[in-house]
Amino acid sequence: MRGLARAAWLALACAACAACDGGRWVIGEEAGGAGAPGFDEAAQSAGTGASNGCPGGAETLALRSTWHGPSEVGARHAGDWVGALSGSAAVAFPSAEVAMLLRPDNTGTLTFGGSPPPPVPFDARQQPYLCSGDASGGVCGTSSGFIGGFGYTLTAINVRGGVLSFVLLDTGPWDPWCALQIPLGRMDPLEPCGYSFGVFPPGTKRWSPTGCSLVEEDASEQPMDCGVMYALEHCQCAFDGCFAAFTTGIEVGMELSEDGRELSGSLWTKAEVDAARLLLRRQAP
Repeated sequence: MRGLARAAWLALACAACAACDGGRWVIGEEAGGAGAPGFDEAAQSAGTGASNGCPGGAETLALRSTWHGPSEVGARHAGDWVGALSGSAAVAFPSAEVAMLLRPDNTGTLTFGGSPPPPVPFDARQQPYLCSGDASGGVCGTSSGFIGGFGYTLTAINVRGGVLSFVLLDTGPWDPWCALQIPLGRMDPLEPCGYSFGVFPPGTKRWSPTGCSLVEEDASEQPMDCGVMYALEHCQCAFDGCFAAFTTGIEVGMELSEDGRELSGSLWTKAEVDAARLLLRRQAP
């Protein structure tokens, strides 16, 4: 997840365009602009959420709550839950303290203790957000991949007997930063509208002893700031803008105690290299 200084970013994107025959790549305008050029601006301004058959950000984000499946909290699990992580892996998370809210409207959030994320940098395209990195690797938030003080959205909430399961959408803290990125469109015959969109020009991201870079399709290599490159991996785009990716998440399963007062389970790190034990207790109404 990572980035380019704005000039370097635009130069890299334009270099990618120059390397492609027939203008296969299109570059979106500044945030708040009309979106990637070559699309029907009349449809866009009419608020249809799509242009030339390509879904816009509003239409794409409407899928977020059901992408991993429908949610159904159930009366036995709805409420406020507070507890802690334990075990050797707990130190990888922003805090051992965890709070979870499951609402009767079938929505929920999970929050780690700690201060909320800082404001997005003024020049978001030049500065990595919540990520740092060098040639040896990178860290976004904490080594677990999570940020303290942020209410992570829960989706695909389901109950089978006493077992509660849900998907934790782990990219949420990057949503305001992703919204300031430029969507890049590429001809894609697998998509209904013929284009797909993202934050990276075509190429392969590379880490080496000398730093991070993007190796383009013509084998030329462009340097990238490692922190920005890591941060960008949290984003996805529609034709008219970018936002935090929601197509992946952390699957969590917890078991309700017989008296209905405790939920116990495990919480894996984003990289799924280790898990901490999670015990939550129901709070009185």
